[in-house]
Amino acid sequence: MEAPVLQVPNFEKPFVLVTDASDLGISAVLNQKVGDDLAPVSYYSRMLTPAEENYSTYEKECLAVVYWFEKCRRYLEHKEFEIHCDNLALCWLLKRVKEIGRLGRWVLRLAPFKFKVKHTRGTDNVVEDALSRVFEGQIRERPEMVFATLLESLTLVYSSRQEHQADDSLCQEIRKPIDEGRTPAGKFHIHRNLVCFSPNGAKRRRWVVPSI
Repeated sequence: MEAPVLQVPNFEKPFVLVTDASDLGISAVLNQKVGDDLAPVSYYSRMLTPAEENYSTYEKECLAVVYWFEKCRRYLEHKEFEIHCDNLALCWLLKRVKEIGRLGRWVLRLAPFKFKVKHTRGTDNVVEDALSRVFEGQIRERPEMVFATLLESLTLVYSSRQEHQADDSLCQEIRKPIDEGRTPAGKFHIHRNLVCFSPNGAKRRRWVVPSI
């Protein structure tokens, strides 16, 4: 069996967007009808954010539809197309226009598009299901852990800059009058034992980078 070859989009032919969602990601395949078959134009997938992982199954399915509609807008907004999904509740929801809450707002975001909804069983939605599950087994780094790692590395960064500034003749030339209590040329000063520069109008100081 050979993988299907991506098609060059033909705006004279109807598009079919097939979406899916899992506990970790959402995915879609943009297709065009070629005879009785669907030919893929492009594949999409992304990981859910920590907040999105808390959504219900229905909300994840809705998110997949809304997100990929807008991502594929350049292909879909010109004429009517089909949306295939494997969740009957979502198909029911998209046919209502007076919902409230998050799902209702998502439906309103789909209002500019002209489309028909077709239910696709999960067993038939193989490619999209696989794309939405490619993130399984991956460990998401928590923001607090990333920040902690950054903080741990700051000391090394400052230490490295101090060492390089100490070996740099220009930095030492700038620093000498400051250490002696004299007014340096320009807007140089010492911060955290590093030579810094404050440009006019700047809200933040700039570190003087030594030549390495």
